[in-house]
Amino acid sequence: MRSFGIRSHSCGFSDDVQPGGGSPGQDGCMGAFVDRQDCFAPPSFWAQWSGYTQCSASCKGGIQRRFRSHPCQTGESETLACNTSPGEYGQWSQWTRCPVSCGGGTVRRFRTHNCGEPPQTETAPCNTDPGFFGQWSNWSVCTKTCGGGRKSRTQRQTCTGQLVAESSSCNDNPCAIWDGWSTWGPCSASCGNGTLTRSRKCRGGRPGESLCVGSIGAIQSVVCDAGPCCDFGWSGWSACCKNGNTLPDLQVRLRGNGCTQRWENVTRICPPGTRVLNIQCSNHNVLFASSEQRRRRRSVEVELP
Repeated sequence: MRSFGIRSHSCGFSDDVQPGGGSPGQDGCMGAFVDRQDCFAPPSFWAQWSGYTQCSASCKGGIQRRFRSHPCQTGESETLACNTSPGEYGQWSQWTRCPVSCGGGTVRRFRTHNCGEPPQTETAPCNTDPGFFGQWSNWSVCTKTCGGGRKSRTQRQTCTGQLVAESSSCNDNPCAIWDGWSTWGPCSASCGNGTLTRSRKCRGGRPGESLCVGSIGAIQSVVCDAGPCCDFGWSGWSACCKNGNTLPDLQVRLRGNGCTQRWENVTRICPPGTRVLNIQCSNHNVLFASSEQRRRRRSVEVELP
C-alpha cells in the first residue's frame, strides 16, 4: 500500500507527493507523481456568530440576522423576529375652530399611527344655535305728510343676517289745500293809489302745511287807483294870524277841491294867550306851511289860493 505525504490543506483536497529517488518518467517513476484526496475540517473550524443586524422594521414584525462562516463550507445564517408590536395611535389633536358662530358647523380632530396606519379623524357638531330675529327697528318717516303714504321698519336675523321688512300706511288724512280766493275788498284809499286785498283759507290745515304753500300765501294785495284826490276835508286850525290891520287875531280852517281849486275857510278868534304869527290869515300857503296843523291835513300838496 502506498502512503501519502503531509496534506497541503486542512480542507477541500490535499496534494500528496510520493517520495522517491528518481525523477518522474524514469524507470520506476512512471505514473502520477501527485495524488489528491478530499479532506474536511472538523466542526471547530466554524467562525463565531456575528452580532444580529438591525431589525428590518420598527413595528409589525421584522427580522434580524446573524452569520458565521466556515473555511470549507458555505456560511450559515440565523434569523430572529423583532419589533412585533402592531403600533398604536397617538393622542388626539385639539379640535379645529368652528367655522361658523351659529347655525351649525363641524369641528374636527386628528391622530396619527406610529406604525403606518392611516390617520384617524373625528368630527362633531358645533355652534348649533340657529339664532333669532331681533327687535323691530323704529318706523321710518312717512313718505307723505298727508293723503296716504307708506312707512317701513326692519328686523334682522342674528345668525344669518337675513333682513325682513314690513310696511304700513300712514298719514291717511286728507292733505290741507287752499280754498278759493275771496272777492277783492274795496280800495284802501278814497283817492289816489291804494291797495286792494283778497284772502283765502287753508282747508284741513294751516298755511305752510301740505299743499297750503306758495309765495302768495293766504293774503294777496294789489295796487288800486281811486282816482285823483280833489276834495279835501276840513284841515285843523292854523296858528294865530293877522286879520289885516284889524283885531282880533284869528285862526283859520280850510276845505276845498284840489282839482277845481275852490276853497272855503272858517275862522275863529284866537284863544287868549295864544302866540300870534306875523302872517296874514289870507296867505294860506305860508300860514299852513309854518303851522303844525299842516301835518294833520289829509290833502296832498296842492297850490292853495
